[in-house]
Parts: sequence; C-alpha cells; structure tokens
Amino acid sequence: MPKPIKYSIIVAANWLFHGFLYMDTTEKAFFLIIDLVLFVPLFLMFLAFTNLIFSVILSAIVAHTLHFFFNGHFYVLLKNLGRSETGFAHLKDYMNWLVKRADGKSEILAVVAYGSLSRHQLSESSDLDVRIVRQDGAINGLKACIFTFMERSRALLRKIPLDVYTFDGFRSLDKIDPSEPPVILYDPKRKLRDHYEKV
Repeated sequence: MPKPIKYSIIVAANWLFHGFLYMDTTEKAFFLIIDLVLFVPLFLMFLAFTNLIFSVILSAIVAHTLHFFFNGHFYVLLKNLGRSETGFAHLKDYMNWLVKRADGKSEILAVVAYGSLSRHQLSESSDLDVRIVRQDGAINGLKACIFTFMERSRALLRKIPLDVYTFDGFRSLDKIDPSEPPVILYDPKRKLRDHYEKV
C-alpha cells in the first residue's frame, strides 16, 4: 500500500476513534460527555451563521477534532507515523512525574505499564503504554477519567507519546497480551500484586 494512502487511513482511524475502542465503560461515557460539552457551544455559534443541518455537522467535526488534538494520543499517532522521537531520559522523567501525581489520589488503585517498557525495549522511538486502574464508584470513575484526561493534555504539552487509559478494575488488565508482563509503577495497597497472584 502506498505510504500516503496508508498514512491517510491511520490518521483518519485515529481521528474517528482516538482510543474509544480500547476504553472501559466509564471512560467511554466520559469521552462522549467531552464531545457533547464541546459540541453544544459550537452548535449554538454555527447556528447563528448557517442552517440546522450544517450546524450539526460542522459542530460535530470541530468538537471531535478539538477533542482528538487535546486528548487523543497525538504524539502516539506521530510516533506510529515515524514522525516523533522522545529522549529516553525524558520518557523516564515523565513516568516518575506521573507516579508522583497519582500518589495519594484516592480514586486510583494502581498504575501499570506495558508495551516496550515491559519488553525491556524502551527507546527514543517508543511510546508509553500506561493503564490506570480506578477505585469502584461513580465519583471515583469521574475523578480517575479527569486525571487521565489531564495526563494526556500534559503529555501533549511535553511532546510525550503517552498511550494511557482508565480501567474500571483489575480484570480489564487480563485482556492485555500475556506476552507483555506488567510493569507495576504504582500499587500502594498491593491490590494489583494480589490480583496477579490469584490469576
């Protein structure tokens, strides 16, 4: 497949879904709420200049694009296109900052990494595959999703290819490729370790 077509398909798929298919239920709901929150003011603005149908279409496209840029693993996409490299020390520093920010957050049970880090292949062309496991409860779910949203935004500002999601429980981690052993970054109550001992 020619590169321009391949890259166009990758960008279009990332724009359309930007991680939605990998999310657990709570984060999917949060994702849709963000799109809606962005959509409403845009719709009211466009409605002043054009008809209802065009207002809906334009608002949906612009809202989804804004959401994609600020919360859609932008530098992971660039990395997949071979357009981004991040210094190894910068990646390690970011992981340390992430753990410090998670520390003491009652809504977060654990932070775990996979991918190149678990394969001991972390390099300047790698992304950081991180999963945040949240506490039970609707409020904890909302707070954990906000935390993850903010981490994606921080990663964007620091040009970090961070592939991060909020999981609703430890069982969601069992769906990840077993050939990639988890690297536990944060597990203050040892609940994640207990989970893996039971599996």
